[in-house]
Amino acid sequence: MKRIAFLIMILTVPFGVSAQDTAPKDAVQDAESDTRKDADDSRFSNAYELYKLKRFDQALAWLGEYIEVYPDGIHRKEVYRLIGDIYLSRFDYKRAIKYYSMLFEEFGGEEEGIGGYYQIGICYSRMGKTEKAVEIFKAIIDQYPGSSFAQKSRTQLEIEEIVK
Repeated sequence: MKRIAFLIMILTVPFGVSAQDTAPKDAVQDAESDTRKDADDSRFSNAYELYKLKRFDQALAWLGEYIEVYPDGIHRKEVYRLIGDIYLSRFDYKRAIKYYSMLFEEFGGEEEGIGGYYQIGICYSRMGKTEKAVEIFKAIIDQYPGSSFAQKSRTQLEIEEIVK
């Protein structure tokens, strides 16, 4: 019986057409999408493991590749933040600002994007560019009063005032 069903299937598929060609297009696209998501998750996961192990040079390489390979990847927020955090920890404030800016530009309306903007203020503060830092902290308070970073910005403004 199975043999007959198989023969009928073979006879109904036009010559030179594979079974995948006869599969519904949505199913093929879903499978490709799942594969791409799995690869996206895997690359990010590998980079994050390196980050947790404090193997920052390797993590930077993997995270940088992630940005190039997945221009619309689902972990872009985390990638920008992690790269910014690595550079911040290395006192490389200009590079940290670059990645925090990318985070804010791409995700400015979300909490993570606002966090990137806040981190830019922190970088400027540590660079001794107090006026620029204060400007950013005030902008966060004005533009995103309901965010958790508005309160953190108020605290930073108090610190900047004490340091003066």
